[in-house]
Amino acid sequence: MKFLYVCLSGVFLLVFSHSPTRASSSALTFLPMQGKTLSKASVTLPDYFNKRLTLVAFGFSKDSQNAMDTWLIPFKARYRDDARTFYMEIPMIGPGYSWFRGFIEKGMRKGIPTPAHAHVMSYYQSLAPYLNYYGFDKKSEPHILLVGPDSHILFQAQGAATASTLKDLFERCQQQLSRLPMP
Repeated sequence: MKFLYVCLSGVFLLVFSHSPTRASSSALTFLPMQGKTLSKASVTLPDYFNKRLTLVAFGFSKDSQNAMDTWLIPFKARYRDDARTFYMEIPMIGPGYSWFRGFIEKGMRKGIPTPAHAHVMSYYQSLAPYLNYYGFDKKSEPHILLVGPDSHILFQAQGAATASTLKDLFERCQQQLSRLPMP
């Protein structure tokens, strides 16, 4: 009987630990990465977040942008005037395309408004460490992280936002912001 209970517990954890949206209760911290923003600034993440509550949107395919925007647009609209928040878009392009970096980023600069260039950093190195560390399992969908001022992952989701998942995200944001002093 005990064996059956352990097996069923393991199945339960396996099924529910891969849910598309979940608040993080783990001690995961943001995995450092380096690159250049579209504004051509060399940055190291999470230092670049400057201890702000940061929404990070990872995109592994060009097709994920529309779903990514379902998170970014409401977040930016809600927290536009709050200096304690920040957002970052990270196109995860991989090393195979590094030869085309200039061409890719020139096109991105043309298609993205200039004020947003400081919020976009393309990543051209191995994707495996990030896929494995965060448990990202669908490259066709965006992966969203809410990173606290201490670099801990507070919320994780994949795919397009829904009214329910945005509510969860904003509740987590408000919990954190209530603990942070106003600038």
